[in-house]
Amino acid sequence: DQLKLGDNPFIVVMESVEKPGNLGAVLRTCDGAGVDALLVCDENTDIYNPNIIRASRGAVFAVPTVSCTSKEALDFLRGKGV
Repeated sequence: DQLKLGDNPFIVVMESVEKPGNLGAVLRTCDGAGVDALLVCDENTDIYNPNIIRASRGAVFAVPTVSCTSKEALDFLRGKGV
């Protein structure tokens, strides 16, 4: 509920990410594509792992990112009508 989203949000959902470099690369892509939020579900690595920060080239600080369970993400998205 803390995410401020417009009427037609661009949200990316990732589930069970294991490799920090992959999450960092997705964060860079999200930043470049203008994503409104990234939901990281059932993560297997800490979102602030130094390898994620390095691979994201700072995008981890630019893209609103939420760590949650898959159920929480589905409930959130359904509640927003997405």
